[in-house]
Amino acid sequence: MAVGGGMSETVSIITLVLASAMAAGGAAWTMQLDNIAQKDKTIEALRESSAWDLPETIKNLKSAGAEIDASLKSRADQKSLENRAAELQHNNALLEGRLKVTMSELAETKSNFEVLKSQLQGAMRQPVTVELSKGQSEDVIPGLAALAVESVYPRTQVKGSFGGQRLDGHAGERLSYKVSGVVCTVYIKAVEITSAKLSVTCDN
Repeated sequence: MAVGGGMSETVSIITLVLASAMAAGGAAWTMQLDNIAQKDKTIEALRESSAWDLPETIKNLKSAGAEIDASLKSRADQKSLENRAAELQHNNALLEGRLKVTMSELAETKSNFEVLKSQLQGAMRQPVTVELSKGQSEDVIPGLAALAVESVYPRTQVKGSFGGQRLDGHAGERLSYKVSGVVCTVYIKAVEITSAKLSVTCDN
């Protein structure tokens, strides 16, 4: 009984002391308990970190970084391709514009050629005969072809030009020329002492 009573008294004293301490400085006591709890959480976190595979984590981070770099490069390449495609489309539009202009000019040139050809054929339905001496010329196809004599070799040969092309032949020869797509023939009818008689015809 004495022992039990003594222990009971001791517990009562401890309880009284704790109660007195809490009463005397409850706030300070509470802060100490909070600090202990925080340190316990820190220790637990450190304990859990011992299972953390640091090398594997670093490897994973590097791999993730490489994937990010590859993604960024892919986006940069895609942007570069998009810019190149835009540039090519712009150049293509310019070329299409130039092609339209060229085709228009070609059509106009062809039309003009047909007009000249028609004029040439109309002008040469009948043979045109001229007699020219050295240094003379005749516009046998107005605006298109002139016939000129540079030299006359008495009764043998005549030299000159027709439509800007070389003429060189003897009496009785027929020389063929092409003027604006039409075939013309210069017939050397006669070579006199100082002149030559020439006849020009063009095919319809």
